[in-house]
Amino acid sequence: MHKMMEKKGKEIKEELNLSKEQEAEVKKINEAFRKDMEAVREKTEVKNARLDALKQAEEKRKESLRKVLDAQQMQKYEALTDSLKRKGLERIKERRENKRG
Repeated sequence: MHKMMEKKGKEIKEELNLSKEQEAEVKKINEAFRKDMEAVREKTEVKNARLDALKQAEEKRKESLRKVLDAQQMQKYEALTDSLKRKGLERIKERRENKRG
């Protein structure tokens, strides 16, 4: 999982043309987000509560990133992450269809 996150992080860094300072801050934000996600997964049993907690963690990360990235970088970041989410959902859908089929 960490290799995939590193790959996405590198892609985001290059796409957003981050300065060294921004790169360091984004790395800290993403590490905090990863820890939040792990805590949610470990402590939250109910699926709906887990989804709500994950959404809150994502919003917290976006708020932190807004303090580090300029408007253009934030727009690119959101477009890139939306694309990555869509691709991930498509892979999940394909796997489910392959299991059924």
